[in-house]
Amino acid sequence: MIKRLFIAAMVIAALSEVSLHGQKSLERDQPERLFEEGMFNYERGYYGLARDLFGQTRSKAGSGHEVLQSEASFYEALSASRIENSDAAYLLEKHLEEFPQSRHLSHAYFRLGELAQDNNRQRPALRWFEKVDPADLDREVRYAYYYKAGYAYFMEEDYVTASRLLANVKDSDSKYSVPATYYYAHIRYAEGDHEDALRTFERIRHEPGFNTVIPYYIAQIYYMQGNYDRAIEYGTPLMADAKGVMKSDLARVLGDSYFAKAQYSQAIPYLSIVVSETKTPRREDYYHLGLSYYFEKDYVQAAANLAQLTSGDDEMTQNAYYHLADCYLHTSDKKNARIAFEAASRFDFDKAIKEDAMFNFIKLNYELSFSPFNEIVNSFLQFINLFPESRHIDSAYHYLGQALLTTKNYHQALEAMESIKNKTPEVYKAMQRVAYYRGLELFTNLQFAGAIDMFDYSLKYERYDPSVKADALYWKAESFYRLNDYPLAQKGYLSFLQLPSSKNSSEYSIAHYNLGYVYFKQNNYNEARNWFQQFVNRSSGAEPAFLGDAYNRLGDTYFMARDFANAMSWYDKAAAVPDGSPDYAMFQKAISHGVSNDHKAKIRQLDALINAYPTSGYVDDAWFEMGRSYVHLGNLDDAIRSYKTVRDRFPRSRFASK
Repeated sequence: MIKRLFIAAMVIAALSEVSLHGQKSLERDQPERLFEEGMFNYERGYYGLARDLFGQTRSKAGSGHEVLQSEASFYEALSASRIENSDAAYLLEKHLEEFPQSRHLSHAYFRLGELAQDNNRQRPALRWFEKVDPADLDREVRYAYYYKAGYAYFMEEDYVTASRLLANVKDSDSKYSVPATYYYAHIRYAEGDHEDALRTFERIRHEPGFNTVIPYYIAQIYYMQGNYDRAIEYGTPLMADAKGVMKSDLARVLGDSYFAKAQYSQAIPYLSIVVSETKTPRREDYYHLGLSYYFEKDYVQAAANLAQLTSGDDEMTQNAYYHLADCYLHTSDKKNARIAFEAASRFDFDKAIKEDAMFNFIKLNYELSFSPFNEIVNSFLQFINLFPESRHIDSAYHYLGQALLTTKNYHQALEAMESIKNKTPEVYKAMQRVAYYRGLELFTNLQFAGAIDMFDYSLKYERYDPSVKADALYWKAESFYRLNDYPLAQKGYLSFLQLPSSKNSSEYSIAHYNLGYVYFKQNNYNEARNWFQQFVNRSSGAEPAFLGDAYNRLGDTYFMARDFANAMSWYDKAAAVPDGSPDYAMFQKAISHGVSNDHKAKIRQLDALINAYPTSGYVDDAWFEMGRSYVHLGNLDDAIRSYKTVRDRFPRSRFASK
């Protein structure tokens, strides 16, 4: 206080020196008197009154009183901050803006940081603290700065900077010494410097406000140092009075210490406290409690706790899943055991656990018929590849052989079957089916030559399953068709249709349609008409798109035979099927009218096509053909109009240049 009053007096004296000659005394110098009264009240804690006086000082101090205005501005803002006025931060920032040469800059920065910190806004506080030059602060304010800035960095987990700042005050005689020492020790603790942390905590372990907290840290440090007996000895008496977070933290130290000593029955009560009384228990808490129950053979409780560890990606999670699976096996819950073994097998942290978990997962998959057999086969093959020297290798081969009989992982399954030395009829039957499905897989991937090879492979074992034989013949023919090898496609479709088992195939009807196309592609329109007609006759339940297409092709076969009446009849049927190609049918009917010299009917049909399907790919053809028919009728104006339409609306049409 004496220092501040001395400074105030010096400020007033300095101002008096530069005052105008007409100013004779402090009593008559109103701004100076107001400032002095403001300082008097500020030093006595009357901050509201002081603020008013400093405000009056600024209002009445005119030009030539810049120093006084600066001082009054600062102390007005400081007073406002002491009584938590809402505009305190504004006044401090305004002071910084209006008086950039103020001797209180660092103090203002610090106070702004304090205000932000008081509202738990550590990062904004740090932005102000970083501007502070500690050398510009009074001793006690400087200690406050070191502590509060250190605390802010501590909260932001910048422990290096926090330690440096706290070190400046922890050994002082300031009121901030003890809390600074506490946070300094906490940083040493958090950074793993347990020896220094222990020494520092011991210095203030009896200080009021900290004597109820620090013993827990000391117990934890003993635990972290691996001194479990000392941790138990030091921590056990503290449990009697421990409450809340302190209780759960201390219980964790004791429970984990007993767990580390493999004294699981003693660990369980303490770890149970941690799990039940901690708002968000750590993964390690569930892990240690679960394993403690596991080793005590309480598999129900063990599973309940280990099941809490399913979201991690570390060795603990793998180990937890593995023991969880064993708990489920002990309680006859194979389905959940399968899931847990699978999860454990996905991790690579512990190879022995991965191996055992993977085998048990695949075995349970097979026993429960839970997964498609292709996945089971893949899993056994993967296991054999990963662990060729496993103690489970013979069992793996046994289960693989069984799973292959019903596999759907066609490529790998077939390779595995080929490696079986002593094949049974069931294996050959499975090979027939798997090769067929592999052929379908290749067909779907547009690998038609490879598909044919697989269908031929399947047909080597045709005697084992007639229905598979029929389907293999059909898709082999379809593959030849996709390769434009129409003679072999024709042979294949006919072979398929000749099989008694083909009538039960879902492809029986469509095979007639496909044969129609095979002959159509070879310009054998009579045979094409025969097969398309048979498809139409069997069309009950056929997809409309196929039916409409078959109508069009029947029309085409009659058109090619110049039987335009029948052609138009089929085109009419095709035009009535929206899912087919009705625009094509209408166009072809128009052309049929044209080649029959009925140009008026042709024009009407083309006009109907244009109106019904204005975006059809046949519209430009329709306008062009309409022009030709108008020429035949001698109607040159309409012909020119039609041709101009083609030229203007369809400049890229093949007819535009004509």
